[in-house]
Amino acid sequence: MNQLKASLKFVQFTMALASYFATAIFVNVFSTNKEKHLQYVVSFYCKLALKIFNVKLTTNLYKKEVKGALLVSNHLSYLDIIAISSLIPSNFITSTDIERTPVLGQICRLASCIFVDRRGRMNRANELSKISNRLESGENIVIFPEATSTNGEKIIPFKKGLFEAVIQKDLMISSLCVQYLRINNTPVTRENRDIVCWYGDMDFLPHLWLLLQQNEIVMNLNYIEEFFGLSFDNTSELVSNIEQSIRSSYCPIERHS
Repeated sequence: MNQLKASLKFVQFTMALASYFATAIFVNVFSTNKEKHLQYVVSFYCKLALKIFNVKLTTNLYKKEVKGALLVSNHLSYLDIIAISSLIPSNFITSTDIERTPVLGQICRLASCIFVDRRGRMNRANELSKISNRLESGENIVIFPEATSTNGEKIIPFKKGLFEAVIQKDLMISSLCVQYLRINNTPVTRENRDIVCWYGDMDFLPHLWLLLQQNEIVMNLNYIEEFFGLSFDNTSELVSNIEQSIRSSYCPIERHS
């Protein structure tokens, strides 16, 4: 029965994905402000994806209006991106490795994501300029400063480099915390976390197929705190404050007791 349900969900997902590709291509070709319009296109399809995946999202964001903010979050899965975008129309900073990943790469390119080289600094000035310019234009930009998705056991130290885009500028930085709570009415533990967490060398399509077999996933997205670039003289101080706010809100995934 789970295989049949997953197959039906997969058909729904591929149809939604095809519709997204067509819409995003149209916006990329014809829109004079494609980055802003694509935020709303992606947000709509992310809402649809949550319904297809049967993800129940609890959050304090429903009445929160966010504009022109650098949104900073911990990172566990591609579901994080879907959840954040469903609530806050946003564009994302992601790695050139994701750009080369089948399916995900095409989705991100059409969504006008900002691709950065995590291992090099040769293009860093251009990356920082692109981030700050798009924030100043009123876009919301999401960054995962752990620079990778994790298995949920802990928050790993944040990378500082890209925060230089907001230091000493009149820009808002908002911290978010993503938490997976239950899978099919069972608490998320180290034993079942790989159903929702996508990390390391996991392949995307097998993980997606496993995800589609689940009846319900409950996750929480918490808007924690706001910071302002003008309040900080250096990136270390800013990043330390943001990292601490997320750590204090996050409950690590533990073994089943």
